Amino acid sequence: MPFKYYNEEPILSPKQILKPIAGWPKTIIVTWQNSFLKSAEAYNAKPVWSFTKQSREKVYEISYKGKKFSFAPIGIGGPNTASFMEEQAILGAKNFIFIGSCGALVNDAKHRIIVPDKAYRDEGTSWHYIPDTEEYISIDTVNHTVNVVRSLGFDYEVGNVWTTDAVYRETPSAVKYYKDKGCVAVDMECASIMAAAKALNVNAYQFFFTADSLASGSWKKGRLLHMAKTAWDAYLNLALELADSIS
Repeated sequence: MPFKYYNEEPILSPKQILKPIAGWPKTIIVTWQNSFLKSAEAYNAKPVWSFTKQSREKVYEISYKGKKFSFAPIGIGGPNTASFMEEQAILGAKNFIFIGSCGALVNDAKHRIIVPDKAYRDEGTSWHYIPDTEEYISIDTVNHTVNVVRSLGFDYEVGNVWTTDAVYRETPSAVKYYKDKGCVAVDMECASIMAAAKALNVNAYQFFFTADSLASGSWKKGRLLHMAKTAWDAYLNLALELADSIS
């Protein structure tokens, strides 16, 4: 999807609307699943910011090992996520940790943590942030993320991810194409996140937990709609350990 306007100054940017907040946490954990809010209660989560009073998306402050981090469940999709990153970067965030579900594209990825190495750009947002010279974005934080995941004993896999913004258009031909590119999972945000991070000069870390699956050629819902609270707790703890390691 060639797009040639990424290097122009935007007409509207969040710096025209928002100002830095003194003492704003440098590290924020972002997810697209509200189920993590229940797990966040164990870390004294309290709402501290929203874009407007009417906004459904709130940023929470949480405490872990004597440190303060931000935590935010937001709406799905690359456009919303990149916009949220822009806003948080103005407030003072420098490190973004993303945790969410993905669809497995290979059978042996089921129920594993996936740490993305490259994000293939089958979405629109990334093309507005960085040049269109590559079909994928290499992720430079992968080794640090892997070290934390491994230290906590999670079963994990490093692999490429296919980012799409058309969840109901994951066709057999598309699945085959991206599997042939080495993609082990499909998601809706990773390429957009990594492009925005490069443009904003912030650090983005991401890991997925596999939920549903397209590996067999048909959709299997897996644990997408009924994951145990212990799993939510474990994945949030992993994100907090990652936050602690970079703060």
